[in-house]
Amino acid sequence: MTIPAYLEQLIHQGKAEAKVYTGGLAAQCEIPCPQGSYIVMYGYYYKPYNPNTGEVWNNTTPSYPAVNFKNSIQYVGIGYNGKFASFVHSVDLYPNLSNITLYDYPGSLVQERRVFSDIDVQERSCYIVSNTNIGISFAILNGLNINPNIVATLPNDEDIFLNLGYGSLGIPLTFGNYIAANPVPEFMSITYEKLEDLTSFAPGYNYSNQLYSNPGFGGDILDPAFYATGQSALGKARMPHINCLYVQVNEQKPANLL
Repeated sequence: MTIPAYLEQLIHQGKAEAKVYTGGLAAQCEIPCPQGSYIVMYGYYYKPYNPNTGEVWNNTTPSYPAVNFKNSIQYVGIGYNGKFASFVHSVDLYPNLSNITLYDYPGSLVQERRVFSDIDVQERSCYIVSNTNIGISFAILNGLNINPNIVATLPNDEDIFLNLGYGSLGIPLTFGNYIAANPVPEFMSITYEKLEDLTSFAPGYNYSNQLYSNPGFGGDILDPAFYATGQSALGKARMPHINCLYVQVNEQKPANLL
């Protein structure tokens, strides 16, 4: 992941600084943007949330791992300048069973076999320009059953090339509960067109043509304070961590740089 060339020029001219922001542990964090400056985030490295890290494995009568598939898809949501970007991460929650090792765990009276996965660091390139602080949140899938709200014949979509689309086929136009449920019904729409042009919705329903997960409706990750005394290091190891690469330009954002 490299710094865009024009930003590198600004750095060498003394007008900008290359920076790294490290966050995580909690479910959200924030990159500060000083007044009179703007920042360009061009990528990040993400260590996903994994509540299966460090699980005790019973050597005598091994049990099947208790995996919650909500945690297998995770979202890094980035808010900036009143805009929003959603990045999806697929997480391998459980390692190959050959990677189950004998550990002396602090506070334990006996040696225990515990699961430890390889560090699953994932990178994403992006180009996010902001003259306000950049907010970052981490979320997992909610556990609600999706509701294919309306199955109908999809009109031909000029945005999808030739016969690669599903025009004239009967498929769901929206998915209820993917993002959230009552008391604020939210739907994921497969088309960018206004839903009222295709279907009839009750007033107050929200919809998006972009996937993300709402922490307030079951997409929240476990609070690290959940872990008992003596287990804090384990809790922190399970939490998400992120390294954001960005350039801080120490002058006003140009008006044509949206």
